[in-house]
Amino acid sequence: MELLMNGLLMAATLFAGGYCWVLGRRVQDLKSLDRGLGGSIVTLTRQIELARATLEDARGASKETRADLAQLVGKADAAANQLKLLIAAAPVYPSAPMPTPMPTPMPAPPSGPVAAVAEARRKIPALTHDRDVRIVASPIKQEAAAAPRQKIA
Repeated sequence: MELLMNGLLMAATLFAGGYCWVLGRRVQDLKSLDRGLGGSIVTLTRQIELARATLEDARGASKETRADLAQLVGKADAAANQLKLLIAAAPVYPSAPMPTPMPTPMPAPPSGPVAAVAEARRKIPALTHDRDVRIVASPIKQEAAAAPRQKIA
């Protein structure tokens, strides 16, 4: 039994030593500046410095562009004011008369029943108010109202 316990203790010790050796290699890989965490930190630092330099260049360019644009806007305003003065001082000439379009010929009047309906519509006076419609329609209603009512049993 003691021999078995010593064997298990020896196996556990070898396993722990091997595990420590693997962890030691991983820590060395992380600390290396070529690859691992150290290399990542160095790469990120370089990229941050590059981004800062690019940002400063962009700021300088935008300041120059802003100054150029302000100058161009000033020139455009001056030119617009000069154009306004020139337009106000320009003499007014009468414009050429617009040519009148040729009149289009009227289509031939329809014949047959369509012509009769169109002619009847032209002869009826135009109704100008809703009240006129009621007056025209009212004789029919008055005749119906005048008829004696009969109770239906």
